[in-house]
Amino acid sequence: MDHKKRFVNFVKNLKKDDHITIIHDTDADGICSAVITDRALKKKGVTVERFIGARYDNFNETRLKALNDEGTNKLIIFDFAADQLAEVKKELDIFDAVLVVDHHKIYKDLNSKKITFIKAEYLKDLTGSDYCASQMVFDLFSTVVKIPELDWLAAIAMITDMTATKWTTFLNKVYKKYNTSYQELLNVGIVIDTGKQIQPPQVERILEVVLEAKNFQDILKSDFAKIAKKLQNEIEFWIAKFEERAEHRGTTWLYEIDPANSIGSVVSTLLSLKYPTDTIIITRRNKDMISINARNHKGKRAVNDLLERATKGMKGSNAGGHIPAAGGSIRQKDYAEFKKRLWKLV
Repeated sequence: MDHKKRFVNFVKNLKKDDHITIIHDTDADGICSAVITDRALKKKGVTVERFIGARYDNFNETRLKALNDEGTNKLIIFDFAADQLAEVKKELDIFDAVLVVDHHKIYKDLNSKKITFIKAEYLKDLTGSDYCASQMVFDLFSTVVKIPELDWLAAIAMITDMTATKWTTFLNKVYKKYNTSYQELLNVGIVIDTGKQIQPPQVERILEVVLEAKNFQDILKSDFAKIAKKLQNEIEFWIAKFEERAEHRGTTWLYEIDPANSIGSVVSTLLSLKYPTDTIIITRRNKDMISINARNHKGKRAVNDLLERATKGMKGSNAGGHIPAAGGSIRQKDYAEFKKRLWKLV
C-alpha cells in the first residue's frame, strides 16, 4: 500500500464546503501537527472548522456520533493512538473520510476505503520513537503544497517529543535559518505544553496562540510564556527533591509527586535528560485516578511496553506511547498492584 499516495488523495479530495474537524494530542507535537495542517490546507483553499484536544475519555462512539451529527464530515486525527481502541474502525466509518497520522506503536491497521491510516513505520525505516507526528505531517504536506516556512513548528515538536537525535541535519538548518538553538526551541515547546499543565487546562487558548503566531518568538512573548515561567518554580522544586523522595531499584526510579499543576510530563522529560540511561516513572494523584509519565531518554528500556504490561487488565486504565516516552493512567485503587507489577518487571 502506498501510504503517501493515499495521503495525497485524501488532501486532493477535500473540498471548500467540507466540514473538517481535527482531533489532536494536547502536547506540543499534537498542537504543532494541527497548526501545520491548518496552514497547509488554507493554501489549498480549505478551512478547518474545529479543533479538539484528544483524550481517551472523550474519544468514543457517542462523541464521534455527536461530531458527525453536528456536521463534521471529514475527520483528521493526529498524534493519538486510536488503533488501541477496540471498535474504533466501525466508529470512524460514519464520516465521509478520515485521516489518522500517528507515531505511537502500531496496534492494528485501520486502513479502509474511508480511513487513511499512517504510522511512522509506513513512511520511513524508523520507529515512531524517532519520527514524531509533526514531522510526519510536515513531510507529507510538503509533497502537496510548499510549506518551507513551517519547518520551525516541526522542529519544536521534534525537540519536545525527544526525536531530535535522528534529525541533526534538518534541525541545524532550522537553527541557522532562524538564528536559534535547541534550547530556545525546547523553551517554546515547554510554553506550548503549559496549556495542558495548568489547572484547569487551557489547551484551546494555547492552540490559538500557536495558530496566530507568525514565528516562534510570538509564542515566547505570549501570556503563556509568563505562565510557563511561574510553573518553573514548581517544576524545579520537584526535580530538586527527586533523589531524596523517589524510590528506585537499580536504574529504575518511581517518583510520586503532588504538584498543583499537571507537570508530570515535563518533570519526567527534564529528569530523563539529567539521567539519560535511567528509567524515570512519575506518578501524580488526580481525584480517583493516577496519571503516569515514563521516560528513558536513551531508549535503553521500552517504557511504552513497560507501562502497558504494568497496567494490563486494570479496569479504566490506559497506557502507551513510544520507546523513550510514554504515559498512562490507572485508578487509585490499583496503584499498589501497579507498583508490585512494576518492580517485578524491572
